[in-house]
Amino acid sequence: MKISCLHVNIERSKHINLIDRLLSEKRPEIICLSEVIDTDLEKFAKDHDYHYAFGSEISYANGSNQGVAILSKHNIIETNMLRYDENNTTTPPVISFIERHDTKDRPEFRFHYHSVLLVATINKDDQQLTIATAHFPIADHSTYGDDHDEDHSLDETEDIHDINYVRGYFDRLMTLIRHLSSPLIFTSDLNNPRGEYMYDALAHELFDQVPQDITTTMDPKIHRVKNIQLVVDTIMTSPDISCSNFEVIDGVSDHKALLAELTVG
Repeated sequence: MKISCLHVNIERSKHINLIDRLLSEKRPEIICLSEVIDTDLEKFAKDHDYHYAFGSEISYANGSNQGVAILSKHNIIETNMLRYDENNTTTPPVISFIERHDTKDRPEFRFHYHSVLLVATINKDDQQLTIATAHFPIADHSTYGDDHDEDHSLDETEDIHDINYVRGYFDRLMTLIRHLSSPLIFTSDLNNPRGEYMYDALAHELFDQVPQDITTTMDPKIHRVKNIQLVVDTIMTSPDISCSNFEVIDGVSDHKALLAELTVG
């Protein structure tokens, strides 16, 4: 069975026309989105004829919700929204747009968000396939050097506790992934780059389909930090899935889109 899968962090509603054009041009069978607004998702699904599942991570005071999504040209026969955060709340926190986006500093309350591993089981050609996607919370690091000192690097020593904090998140995410059924396609904006522990640990559990010669998944023109060189987005699979073609597409969001042509079995 062959199937096409696209992953992209669409940066909320900033690039709707670009994303809409991308879906029209590529027409992937599976789409995994991060930082998607629920009303935009509904429009994508309607306009491009997709089934979809949504996992809300935060809500805004205007009533909209932001989270992760899976869209499928094939029937979704089961969905699960698995949490790997430490919050006991049943509904996502409600915040104002200004609180979320009016500063370059990492929001202190970001660990109050719901961190969701969204899982969908689809059926194609009488074969079931597991699709999972997550948007992992940011924890800045100190090991990138001068080339990356404007983003994803520590400004204050006391922020080091964030690294330890998200290790707990990551351990819970890994446990959830290990229990998913194969064949499996997993996509994510990991917010942790290839070459660092979290990305590479996942790549030991699953097969990283992002070619090794790819040096960044951040758009050099649209991202607020220009020409940042970090591979933080990924498409990984169980070993029973191979990739015949992999495309990295810029000019659609602050993150590049990843499009993989996959063969199951």
